[in-house]
Amino acid sequence: MSDEPDISRRAFLTRSGMAVAAAAQGTGARIVTILTDPSDPVAAAAPARWAAKELEEALTAAGCTVQTQSRMGEAAPGSLCIVAAGGSAPLAREALKAAGIAAPDKAEALVLASSKAGGKPVLVACGADARGLAYALLELADRVRHADQPLAALEIRKPIVERPANRIRGINRSFVSDVEDKR
Repeated sequence: MSDEPDISRRAFLTRSGMAVAAAAQGTGARIVTILTDPSDPVAAAAPARWAAKELEEALTAAGCTVQTQSRMGEAAPGSLCIVAAGGSAPLAREALKAAGIAAPDKAEALVLASSKAGGKPVLVACGADARGLAYALLELADRVRHADQPLAALEIRKPIVERPANRIRGINRSFVSDVEDKR
């Protein structure tokens, strides 16, 4: 047995996170925390999890230290926090409200915006459904992969709110009339 006092799990994780942050700052690397709530059905869906993994791989390839956490308090100090969630998730609702943006409500709709949540600046990637969230996360991954300065590419100055242009989408549909096909 050692003479050192026992520390709680929370204190251990906090100290470990601070050590990782200090080590990463010393090397010039940046820490990115992807926040996903496991109780959020949109973020827990397979397409969203796959897209989050794609974003994580893109960030790692760009030289970032990437952490995935479920709560804002678990994010390393000074890290760039990306909230990956469905529009009804509490953290996403808080961030969207702070940015003055309504949660996406149409199938496949997405929002990318800089905001605040839990008193910290965050980048919110939000989808109305799993496919919308996957599209938002893949957009971020593409920005990281194809930018000269990957982290600068994640700066969203003006919120991006997108939804499909057509109500009916598919490869089996022939579009022949602007009036009938776009309503």
